[in-house]
Formats: sequence, C-alpha cells, structure tokens
Amino acid sequence: MKRPRRGFSLIEVLIALLLSSILLTAMFVALDVSFRAYRASAEEVSANVQGRIIVERLQALIRSGVDFTPLPPSPSTTQMDTDTLSIQMPAGDWITVTWDAGLNQMRWTDTTGTWPLLEGVTQSLDSGGTLQPFRLEFHEGRWLMNATVDLVVEVEETEGLDMEGDQTPPLLFTGSARPRIAAWAGR
Repeated sequence: MKRPRRGFSLIEVLIALLLSSILLTAMFVALDVSFRAYRASAEEVSANVQGRIIVERLQALIRSGVDFTPLPPSPSTTQMDTDTLSIQMPAGDWITVTWDAGLNQMRWTDTTGTWPLLEGVTQSLDSGGTLQPFRLEFHEGRWLMNATVDLVVEVEETEGLDMEGDQTPPLLFTGSARPRIAAWAGR
C-alpha cells in the first residue's frame, strides 16, 4: 500500500521556481520598456506643447509690436530670413528672440536679462540645409508687414529605447502674424 504524498518533490519545486523567475523577468522587462516608452512619449508631448506655446506667444508679440529689427539691407529688399527678431513693445521696451545655433536653443532677451526659451532648436531640414527661424516681409524696406516663425525642434532621445524606428522625427512649428500697426496704417 502506497502512502499519500504530503509535499512537492525537489525537482517540482525547482521547476516551479524556474518558471516563476522566467515570468517575473519577462514582466519586469515589459514594465521597463513601458516606463521608457511613457517617458519618451511625455518628452515629445512636452516639447510639442512648449513649441506651440512659444510660437503663439511670438505671434502675439509681433501683432502688438510697434517697431521691429533687423531691417533689410536696402529699401528695395522686401523679404529677409534671419535668426534674430527684435520687437519694440508699446511701452518702449525691446524684446529680442535669437536662435543660438551653437547651443541649439532659442534665447529671450529683455530688460531683465537673457535666458533660454526653447531647447533642441536645430533648424535642420531633411534636405540637409538649415532654416532661419524668422522670415520677415517689409514694405518700403522699413515697415514690417508680416513675420513668419518656423522652428525645427529635435526631441531629446530616450537612451536605450528602440521604438518606431531609430528616432523621433523633428517637430516643426510654424506661425505667421501681421503687426496691428501695419494693418491699421493700411500698408
């Protein structure tokens, strides 16, 4: 007569431990990938929101500005591309936004100082060239009629994450505004 078994054999316990460790390892790897994907997605969304807010803010500044520099080199020049835009506000203060190619950032300068406005601004195009962030259209070489803001922003890559190809494509932000003073003057 056989006695009923009271427990698991050593081999059964080892097999159960092996299967449990394989399942736990797979779960932790999937969880790590999920957290990394979330971080990459959050960084891309954050850069997207920041870029859109900055373009909208620049459009508002252009609309309310009363004077602008740089000016074209001659009165016959009607359009110019530049990496700097200075805007005189109605109160007389000047605000300057500059693309710093060496630091890959847009910089803001006003009466209180200079600081980074947006990081990762490369202005690199797929065709291999670079795009100036500001296109200014003038009337009679002096009066700004329209300003277009084009920003090319590279999202910081998350280290060790290979999702949807090698890298996130650059984000493109475009906005255009006409100064109210030009609209009121009927130019």
